[in-house]
This record gives sequence, C-alpha cells and structure tokens, in this order.
Amino acid sequence: LLVPNNKSLSDLDVLSDPFVAPIHADFTGLPPTLVQMGGAEVMGDDIQEFTKRARMQGAHIELQVYDNMFHVFQASLPKTQHLDEAWDNVHAFLHS
Repeated sequence: LLVPNNKSLSDLDVLSDPFVAPIHADFTGLPPTLVQMGGAEVMGDDIQEFTKRARMQGAHIELQVYDNMFHVFQASLPKTQHLDEAWDNVHAFLHS
C-alpha cells in the first residue's frame, strides 16, 4: 500500500482516506470506465456505490451485471456464455 507524505497506515483514517478507501476519491476527470460484476459478487454493494459516486461527479461509467456470476468470473474456467459475453463487451467498449 502506498501511503502519501511518508505517513504510516496508522496515521490515516481508514474509513475516509481515499488512499485506503478509494470510494472516497475525487472521480472528476475519470476516463470512460467499464465495470463488470457478477450478480453474486461479494463486493457488489461497494461496486454499485463506486459507480453511483463516480456518475454523480460526472464520470461516464458503464456497469454490467452478470447473473449468478462471482468475483473475477472473467478469469474463470471452463468457458461459459457469461464469460464470452463479458470479454466481448470489454472488446466492444475498448473499440468504441
């Protein structure tokens, strides 16, 4: 973990410091961003809050939710329809 200005982690308020909890960052100027999550994502609430806050600050965020998929399902095997669809959507997003 990189901590600014030679502070130690114990010097930071972990509940509100954006270096520890990026949800508190300033998203102004964030480039267009694709966010994919599974419907069974353990961090789903955090991901939805991130997209909400970024949009409120003017960021273009595309959130895609894949039913019954789990954390980092895009890296799983065997290949599934959701996996292929997710990677096709990444390709389309990068070329749009």
